[in-house]
Amino acid sequence: MRLRVAPLLTLLLACGGEEAPSTQADEAAAPCLNEKCDRGGETPDAGAEICYAQMTWLQKDAYKEVAGPRNPLWPPHTTTTLSVYCDETLITEVINPNHGTRPEDVDAAGALLLVEVKTAQVEGARGALLELATAFETCACETRFLTMDDLRDEAVTVMVEALATYAATYLTCPEGLEPSALLLSGELEVLLEGLAHCTWAEGASWEAGFNSALATQLQEGLALSDYHVCNNDAALQAALWSRFVDEDEASVCDGLQALCHSPRWFYQP
Repeated sequence: MRLRVAPLLTLLLACGGEEAPSTQADEAAAPCLNEKCDRGGETPDAGAEICYAQMTWLQKDAYKEVAGPRNPLWPPHTTTTLSVYCDETLITEVINPNHGTRPEDVDAAGALLLVEVKTAQVEGARGALLELATAFETCACETRFLTMDDLRDEAVTVMVEALATYAATYLTCPEGLEPSALLLSGELEVLLEGLAHCTWAEGASWEAGFNSALATQLQEGLALSDYHVCNNDAALQAALWSRFVDEDEASVCDGLQALCHSPRWFYQP
Protein backbone atom coordinates (compact mmCIF):
# COMPACT_ATOMS: atom_id res chain seq x y z
CA MET A 1 0.00 0.00 0.00
CA ARG A 2 1.28 3.46 -0.83
CA LEU A 3 0.13 6.48 1.11
CA ARG A 4 -0.24 9.73 -0.82
CA VAL A 5 -0.48 12.96 1.08
CA ALA A 6 -1.28 16.27 -0.62
CA PRO A 7 0.21 19.45 0.89
CA LEU A 8 -1.81 21.61 3.31
CA LEU A 9 -3.91 24.02 1.26
CA THR A 10 -4.31 26.51 4.12
CA LEU A 11 -2.96 27.10 7.60
CA LEU A 12 -4.80 25.72 10.65
CA LEU A 13 -7.65 25.35 12.07
CA ALA A 14 -18.44 24.56 13.93
CA CYS A 15 -20.93 21.98 14.62
CA GLY A 16 -24.70 22.64 15.07
CA GLY A 17 -27.77 20.44 15.02
CA GLU A 18 -26.87 16.78 14.70
CA GLU A 19 -26.92 15.40 11.17
CA ALA A 20 -26.14 11.87 10.19
CA PRO A 21 -23.26 11.22 7.74
CA SER A 22 -24.37 10.64 4.17
CA THR A 23 -23.11 8.76 1.13
CA GLN A 24 -23.37 9.66 -2.50
CA ALA A 25 -21.93 8.44 -5.79
CA ASP A 26 -21.01 10.34 -8.90
CA GLU A 27 -19.40 9.71 -12.22
CA ALA A 28 -16.92 12.60 -11.82
CA ALA A 29 -13.27 11.95 -12.53
CA ALA A 30 -10.86 11.86 -9.59
CA PRO A 31 -8.20 14.52 -9.20
CA CYS A 32 -4.71 13.49 -10.19
CA LEU A 33 -1.83 14.85 -8.13
CA ASN A 34 0.69 14.30 -10.91
CA GLU A 35 0.89 12.56 -14.28
CA LYS A 36 0.76 9.10 -12.73
CA CYS A 37 -1.33 10.09 -9.69
CA ASP A 38 1.79 9.49 -7.58
CA ARG A 39 1.62 5.73 -7.86
CA GLY A 40 5.37 5.39 -7.48
CA GLY A 41 5.91 5.40 -11.23
CA GLU A 42 4.62 1.82 -11.55
CA THR A 43 2.81 0.81 -14.70
CA PRO A 44 -0.25 -1.35 -13.87
CA ASP A 45 -1.00 -4.55 -15.74
CA ALA A 46 -3.22 -4.02 -18.75
CA GLY A 47 -6.86 -4.18 -17.67
CA ALA A 48 -6.04 -4.15 -13.95
CA GLU A 49 -8.40 -1.99 -11.91
CA ILE A 50 -6.65 0.78 -9.97
CA CYS A 51 -8.53 2.01 -6.90
CA TYR A 52 -7.73 4.48 -4.18
CA ALA A 53 -9.41 6.36 -1.34
CA GLN A 54 -9.07 10.01 -0.50
CA MET A 55 -9.75 11.54 2.92
CA THR A 56 -10.32 15.29 3.12
CA TRP A 57 -10.40 17.55 6.17
CA LEU A 58 -12.38 20.81 5.96
CA GLN A 59 -12.59 23.52 8.61
CA LYS A 60 -14.20 26.82 9.61
CA ASP A 61 -14.06 28.96 12.75
CA ALA A 62 -16.40 27.62 15.44
CA TYR A 63 -19.52 29.62 16.34
CA LYS A 64 -19.18 31.77 13.20
CA GLU A 65 -21.13 31.75 9.95
CA VAL A 66 -18.33 33.08 7.74
CA ALA A 67 -16.12 31.13 5.37
CA GLY A 68 -13.01 29.34 6.49
CA PRO A 69 -10.75 29.11 9.53
CA ARG A 70 -9.31 32.59 9.96
CA ASN A 71 -7.56 32.64 13.29
CA PRO A 72 -5.35 29.94 14.88
CA LEU A 73 -6.18 31.39 18.31
CA TRP A 74 -9.84 30.37 17.93
CA PRO A 75 -11.28 26.80 17.88
CA PRO A 76 -12.22 25.33 14.49
CA HIS A 77 -15.02 23.05 13.41
CA THR A 78 -13.84 20.07 11.36
CA THR A 79 -15.84 18.14 8.77
CA THR A 80 -14.35 15.11 6.99
CA THR A 81 -15.08 13.27 3.76
CA LEU A 82 -13.88 9.99 2.30
CA SER A 83 -14.10 9.20 -1.43
CA VAL A 84 -13.33 5.94 -3.23
CA TYR A 85 -12.21 6.00 -6.87
CA CYS A 86 -11.59 3.13 -9.27
CA ASP A 87 -10.02 3.84 -12.66
CA GLU A 88 -10.52 7.55 -11.99
CA THR A 89 -14.29 7.17 -11.50
CA LEU A 90 -15.90 8.09 -8.18
CA ILE A 91 -17.46 4.93 -6.71
CA THR A 92 -18.75 6.27 -3.40
CA GLU A 93 -18.37 9.25 -1.09
CA VAL A 94 -19.00 9.54 2.65
CA ILE A 95 -19.53 12.92 4.29
CA ASN A 96 -19.12 13.26 8.05
CA PRO A 97 -20.42 16.74 9.00
CA ASN A 98 -19.68 15.83 12.62
CA HIS A 99 -22.92 17.25 14.01
CA GLY A 100 -22.99 20.31 11.77
CA THR A 101 -21.51 22.02 8.74
CA ARG A 102 -21.55 20.23 5.39
CA PRO A 103 -19.20 20.89 2.45
CA GLU A 104 -21.94 22.58 0.43
CA ASP A 105 -23.06 24.99 3.19
CA VAL A 106 -22.54 28.68 2.41
CA ASP A 107 -22.46 31.97 4.30
CA ALA A 108 -24.71 35.00 3.73
CA ALA A 109 -22.55 36.07 0.80
CA GLY A 110 -22.79 32.66 -0.86
CA ALA A 111 -19.20 31.61 -0.07
CA LEU A 112 -18.57 28.05 1.05
CA LEU A 113 -18.18 27.97 4.84
CA LEU A 114 -15.70 25.11 4.93
CA VAL A 115 -12.17 25.35 3.57
CA GLU A 116 -10.11 22.28 2.65
CA VAL A 117 -7.06 22.11 4.91
CA LYS A 118 -5.67 18.64 4.17
CA THR A 119 -6.11 15.65 1.86
CA ALA A 120 -4.53 12.20 1.93
CA GLN A 121 -4.78 9.28 -0.50
CA VAL A 122 -4.09 5.56 -0.31
CA GLU A 123 -4.38 2.77 -2.88
CA GLY A 124 -6.12 -0.53 -2.22
CA ALA A 125 -8.46 -3.19 -3.54
CA ARG A 126 -12.01 -2.05 -4.30
CA GLY A 127 -13.53 -4.32 -1.64
CA ALA A 128 -11.17 -3.18 1.10
CA LEU A 129 -11.70 0.48 0.26
CA LEU A 130 -15.48 0.09 0.29
CA GLU A 131 -15.23 -1.59 3.70
CA LEU A 132 -13.22 1.43 4.85
CA ALA A 133 -15.94 3.75 3.57
CA THR A 134 -18.58 1.78 5.46
CA ALA A 135 -16.59 1.99 8.69
CA PHE A 136 -15.91 5.69 8.11
CA GLU A 137 -19.63 6.43 7.72
CA THR A 138 -20.44 5.28 11.26
CA CYS A 139 -17.20 6.43 12.92
CA ALA A 140 -18.20 8.86 15.69
CA CYS A 141 -17.70 9.40 19.41
CA GLU A 142 -20.32 8.00 21.77
CA THR A 143 -19.68 10.39 24.66
CA ARG A 144 -21.94 13.44 25.18
CA PHE A 145 -21.78 15.98 22.37
CA LEU A 146 -21.40 19.73 22.91
CA THR A 147 -22.20 21.96 19.93
CA MET A 148 -19.55 24.39 18.72
CA ASP A 149 -21.75 26.09 16.15
CA ASP A 150 -24.79 27.78 17.63
CA LEU A 151 -24.37 30.58 20.15
CA ARG A 152 -28.15 30.44 20.66
CA ASP A 153 -27.96 26.94 22.07
CA GLU A 154 -28.91 27.18 25.76
CA ALA A 155 -25.91 25.20 26.98
CA VAL A 156 -23.56 27.22 24.79
CA THR A 157 -25.05 30.52 26.03
CA VAL A 158 -24.25 29.60 29.63
CA MET A 159 -20.78 28.47 28.61
CA VAL A 160 -20.07 31.69 26.70
CA GLU A 161 -21.04 33.74 29.77
CA ALA A 162 -18.54 31.77 31.84
CA LEU A 163 -15.93 32.13 29.09
CA ALA A 164 -16.47 35.89 29.07
CA THR A 165 -15.79 36.00 32.81
CA TYR A 166 -12.63 33.94 32.29
CA ALA A 167 -11.42 36.28 29.53
CA ALA A 168 -12.12 39.36 31.66
CA THR A 169 -10.00 37.86 34.43
CA TYR A 170 -7.03 36.45 32.53
CA LEU A 171 -6.83 38.24 29.15
CA THR A 172 -5.22 41.66 28.88
CA CYS A 173 -6.03 43.71 25.77
CA PRO A 174 -5.35 47.25 24.55
CA GLU A 175 -7.64 49.99 25.84
CA GLY A 176 -10.96 49.95 24.04
CA LEU A 177 -10.89 46.22 23.28
CA GLU A 178 -13.06 44.29 25.72
CA PRO A 179 -13.10 40.58 24.79
CA SER A 180 -15.68 39.67 27.44
CA ALA A 181 -18.18 42.21 26.07
CA LEU A 182 -17.52 41.08 22.50
CA LEU A 183 -18.10 37.46 23.45
CA LEU A 184 -21.40 38.26 25.14
CA SER A 185 -22.59 40.33 22.18
CA GLY A 186 -21.52 37.70 19.66
CA GLU A 187 -19.14 40.07 17.86
CA LEU A 188 -16.60 37.35 17.22
CA GLU A 189 -15.13 38.91 14.08
CA VAL A 190 -14.12 42.03 16.01
CA LEU A 191 -12.82 39.88 18.85
CA LEU A 192 -10.69 37.67 16.61
CA GLU A 193 -9.21 40.64 14.78
CA GLY A 194 -8.04 42.07 18.10
CA LEU A 195 -6.74 38.89 19.72
CA ALA A 196 -3.27 39.29 18.25
CA HIS A 197 -2.85 42.37 20.44
CA CYS A 198 -3.98 40.64 23.66
CA THR A 199 -1.95 38.65 26.17
CA TRP A 200 -3.02 35.78 28.42
CA ALA A 201 -1.89 35.59 32.03
CA GLU A 202 0.62 32.80 32.68
CA GLY A 203 -1.07 29.39 32.43
CA ALA A 204 -4.25 30.79 30.86
CA SER A 205 -5.48 30.14 27.30
CA TRP A 206 -8.64 29.82 25.24
CA GLU A 207 -8.48 26.03 25.63
CA ALA A 208 -8.26 26.33 29.41
CA GLY A 209 -11.00 28.94 29.30
CA PHE A 210 -13.35 26.68 27.33
CA ASN A 211 -12.72 23.81 29.74
CA SER A 212 -13.30 26.08 32.72
CA ALA A 213 -16.50 27.42 31.16
CA LEU A 214 -17.81 23.95 30.41
CA ALA A 215 -17.02 22.81 33.95
CA THR A 216 -19.39 25.47 35.34
CA GLN A 217 -22.41 23.82 33.76
CA LEU A 218 -21.67 20.12 34.05
CA GLN A 219 -24.62 18.08 35.22
CA GLU A 220 -24.22 16.38 38.56
CA GLY A 221 -22.11 13.27 38.22
CA LEU A 222 -20.57 14.34 34.89
CA ALA A 223 -17.01 15.46 34.16
CA LEU A 224 -15.18 17.10 31.26
CA SER A 225 -14.14 13.64 30.14
CA ASP A 226 -17.80 12.78 29.49
CA TYR A 227 -17.99 15.27 26.60
CA HIS A 228 -16.75 15.58 23.04
CA VAL A 229 -16.99 18.19 20.27
CA CYS A 230 -16.81 17.86 16.50
CA ASN A 231 -13.01 17.82 16.47
CA ASN A 232 -12.98 14.66 18.60
CA ASP A 233 -15.05 12.95 15.89
CA ALA A 234 -12.65 14.17 13.20
CA ALA A 235 -9.66 12.87 15.15
CA LEU A 236 -11.38 9.49 15.57
CA GLN A 237 -12.02 9.30 11.82
CA ALA A 238 -8.40 10.22 11.13
CA ALA A 239 -7.27 7.39 13.41
CA LEU A 240 -9.45 4.95 11.44
CA TRP A 241 -7.80 6.17 8.24
CA SER A 242 -4.29 5.78 9.69
CA ARG A 243 -5.00 2.20 10.79
CA PHE A 244 -6.13 1.34 7.27
CA VAL A 245 -2.95 2.84 5.81
CA ASP A 246 -0.84 0.78 8.22
CA GLU A 247 -2.79 -2.49 8.11
CA ASP A 248 -4.34 -2.53 4.61
CA GLU A 249 -7.76 -3.43 6.00
CA ALA A 250 -10.69 -1.62 7.57
CA SER A 251 -11.10 -1.70 11.35
CA VAL A 252 -13.88 -0.75 13.78
CA CYS A 253 -14.17 2.67 15.39
CA ASP A 254 -14.40 2.62 19.18
CA GLY A 255 -16.55 5.63 20.07
CA LEU A 256 -15.61 5.39 23.74
CA GLN A 257 -11.84 5.37 23.37
CA ALA A 258 -9.58 8.06 24.84
CA LEU A 259 -9.90 10.28 21.73
CA CYS A 260 -13.57 10.81 22.60
CA HIS A 261 -13.10 11.93 26.19
CA SER A 262 -12.76 15.66 26.94
CA PRO A 263 -13.51 18.31 24.28
CA ARG A 264 -10.82 18.77 21.67
CA TRP A 265 -11.33 22.49 21.16
CA PHE A 266 -8.30 22.90 18.89
CA TYR A 267 -7.45 20.45 16.10
CA GLN A 268 -4.92 20.68 13.29
CA PRO A 269 -5.01 17.62 10.99
